Amino acid sequence: MAYSIELFAREPIIFERERLLSAMRNRLGNVDSPEPKSEGATQMFLLNDHIAHFTDGSIPAQLVLLPASGGPDPDKYTEALQQSWSFRNAADVLATCGHSCLFSDMMSAALPQQTRRHILAQGLLAVLECLHIDAIYFVETQQFMSPAHLFAELNTPPQIANPTAGFLNVRFFNVANSPGDMVMDTLGLASFSLTDLQLHFHGLEPNDAARVLHATASYVFDRGDVIENGHTIQGRVPDERWSCRPEESLLEPKRPVLDINPGAPYAAGRRAA
Repeated sequence: MAYSIELFAREPIIFERERLLSAMRNRLGNVDSPEPKSEGATQMFLLNDHIAHFTDGSIPAQLVLLPASGGPDPDKYTEALQQSWSFRNAADVLATCGHSCLFSDMMSAALPQQTRRHILAQGLLAVLECLHIDAIYFVETQQFMSPAHLFAELNTPPQIANPTAGFLNVRFFNVANSPGDMVMDTLGLASFSLTDLQLHFHGLEPNDAARVLHATASYVFDRGDVIENGHTIQGRVPDERWSCRPEESLLEPKRPVLDINPGAPYAAGRRAA
């Protein structure tokens, strides 16, 4: 399944093939780009240093830029705008954008998650070097990010290897009809064939819960799905252990998650009994 990122701009988006190809080669090595059929058509980049192997053969992973018509429909992104923590004025910026395009990978789902994330991150940085973009929407994590913020994040040495930079969203919801209960989850791991996380709680500071989810998600991204039913993770402090078990997610999109139980007196829902 392709990993999709929507790009929005105030001004028309112009694809300059040679400039894009040069930026891709600078970041991803041996890259080819077939001549597009017409000006402004889809741009495809073949990543010859990143070969995906399938049962019926092998093929280079690919990145594509697809033109789109018009700007965004704000109603489509209402919830995502509320969960875009690093870009709080995204709604205001989005309202000024009348142009868009789609950035995506192809044929790379079979690659290790670290390799696929590297391809997407470096390809996106190459695009941001060449196109004037005002807002980025990560479809898989349902969050907006500022191009300047993301570019700075991904270009610092600690962040280049950080899988959460742009590719993970920790969401926060109050539970209706249950005062004080909260649910936080991650979006992003499932897109790399890993298991997202969920925390249903009360009495904890949301920032503390978010730090646990971020740290655990980074561990899962690096090591894979190695946390099993009954395993424990570190809570807010080194000597605090929170247990894990597989569940179906409480929140949409419905998917398998690793539910983290902070124990009494913080666990909410049926676990609290």
